[in-house]
Amino acid sequence: MPSPTLFSKQIGEAPNFLRGRSFLLEVDSSSPYEKAVRDFVDELLKDGCAVYILTHRSSPVYKLLSNMSSVTFYISTPTVSYPKKGAQQNEVLVPQNDSAINLDLISKAIGSSRGGCVAIVIDSISDMLISSSFEATYKFLKNANEVLGGQNVTSMFLSTRGIHDSKVIASIRSLFSEHLVSLPDGGAKLTKKP
Repeated sequence: MPSPTLFSKQIGEAPNFLRGRSFLLEVDSSSPYEKAVRDFVDELLKDGCAVYILTHRSSPVYKLLSNMSSVTFYISTPTVSYPKKGAQQNEVLVPQNDSAINLDLISKAIGSSRGGCVAIVIDSISDMLISSSFEATYKFLKNANEVLGGQNVTSMFLSTRGIHDSKVIASIRSLFSEHLVSLPDGGAKLTKKP
């Protein structure tokens, strides 16, 4: 596997650009977008951040990054009703579509850093929209962005391009000041910043 490229360099920014920002990454599910997420995570780990990823086992992101023992994975599953230790040391099983529990886990992750750098990846908004409602997903994203609003907190939310109606995606985009799109080669491009 080729070595990952510094994510901030991929998107044409200085290395410290990522800190304290919340990104919406719109992905093309036919491209290897998980490589961009890996590069994002690698850069933040090298920067000393604690990294947490909310995902599911069948996700390309999980499949590529699951061997990273320094990352904590919150595995969304319909088989549990409360957070439970997963099969691996760095995994916690969490109830699918339970926004209150997910927000609590995010808040605790930030709190446990004691002022250090924290990175959160939410994979995937599209899954939430499909398995829940727009209203519930929008409320979760709005609340998550408030919880994640600290200077030492960096976040990335993934959404699949082309599967949501234009009003839904416009509403989701409105919650993020930084927008990225995945590229066919597995990289990412910054398309909007404040």
